[in-house]
Amino acid sequence: IKANESNQINVRLKSFSLDAYPNLLLKLFLDEKQVSTTSVKIAPNGSATTQFSFTTDGQGLKQAKISFEDYPVTFDNDYYFVLNASPTIQIVHLTDNAPSRYIPNVYSNEGVFKLQSFSVKNLDYNRLKTAELIILDGVQNADGELSQILQERVRKGGSVVIFPPAEGAQGLNGLLNSLSIAGVQVQKNDSLGRGRANELSLIESQSPFFRGMFERVPSNMNMPYGNAVLRWADTGENLMRFKNNRPFLSRFAVGAGKVFLCASPLNTTHTALPKHALFVPLMYKIASLSKTGEDRLAYNFQEKTFKVRLKEPSKSNVYKLVRDKTEIVPSQRIVGDELVFEMPEQALTAGFYKLMLDKKQEGVLAFNYDKTESEMDFYTAQTLQNKFAKQKNVQIYDIQKNKNLVQDFRDRNLQVNLWKYMLVGALAFLMLETLFVRLL
Repeated sequence: IKANESNQINVRLKSFSLDAYPNLLLKLFLDEKQVSTTSVKIAPNGSATTQFSFTTDGQGLKQAKISFEDYPVTFDNDYYFVLNASPTIQIVHLTDNAPSRYIPNVYSNEGVFKLQSFSVKNLDYNRLKTAELIILDGVQNADGELSQILQERVRKGGSVVIFPPAEGAQGLNGLLNSLSIAGVQVQKNDSLGRGRANELSLIESQSPFFRGMFERVPSNMNMPYGNAVLRWADTGENLMRFKNNRPFLSRFAVGAGKVFLCASPLNTTHTALPKHALFVPLMYKIASLSKTGEDRLAYNFQEKTFKVRLKEPSKSNVYKLVRDKTEIVPSQRIVGDELVFEMPEQALTAGFYKLMLDKKQEGVLAFNYDKTESEMDFYTAQTLQNKFAKQKNVQIYDIQKNKNLVQDFRDRNLQVNLWKYMLVGALAFLMLETLFVRLL
């Protein structure tokens, strides 16, 4: 989410109603200010997707809410979430010798990216522990402490992009095996060229990775070529392929993070990718995914535990959740740079809760009711009558068919009230007994 620039949010709605909604109006609020509206058409028991276009005012955390009116159901018509406008994405670019110019050229034009380039021979490993995206550009040896830090960073949610070296790519085998990317083979390129075996297939613009990146991809689009030095089993998500269907760029899910592996080194001798129009949006998307993977938009009350990543966790003080006059101190523990909360059993109101440490606000969390509470699925009156037919102490009333429910209930369950007659009779006999005692 970029500050003071146009942004888009995709929204998916699911209807559990038997009625159609031809023009349901949705509203988007940021910090209690309406910033956008849109409408959507939903069929009975159907779903639909729509978009909000909006501009944020300034940087930082934004309390966002999507609302609609669904009379008479009013208990779950708001969805709360938190947006982080213009968060800085920490990127570390590692090379063996002099830094390649292609990666710095991509990320130096946007203030949202903070790029640092280092040689692995003179590297402060602490720089890697806070990086959200680490790019290995022609690194021949990634063993030892470097391998351990990369493994830990990926499993905690970071991303690693690997462009192999032109020579000595076998030095990456240990790292790739530790990241569960097995079966990688080093290819020998005796003759580099641009034959049919080196051409890349047209990208699938509707794949989850590329969706929304391009308005239209021409069928005759000129794709870059690539001379592979690595070859691996088709086990990851292939973002780009050669025309012979071998993977050129694949994404692997490792722990909470992602690993992107390219078959060719990042130089024009082996591939035309760094000078192709695809390169910049491709690297932008990889960088943005490395950030959004760590940020939760919202939580729901049915989660037993939830994690919040902190920059500088405090192990000696207690974190609180504060909403208006409500103050909650959940059971909590610090695991690495994450704060792990246990959801309290008490009933809470959906909305925004400030994460407080003493009197300092550390963040904002959005909580919603579980989506299953919106599933308006009920037993019919006939089903209930069949189920309880043999139980004489249970009676089923259909309000839609029987408008005089109260009178029907009285007729079926309440007989003539005799207590008044009994009371009058008792008083009459008491008076007679009194007269007999006095006169006789």
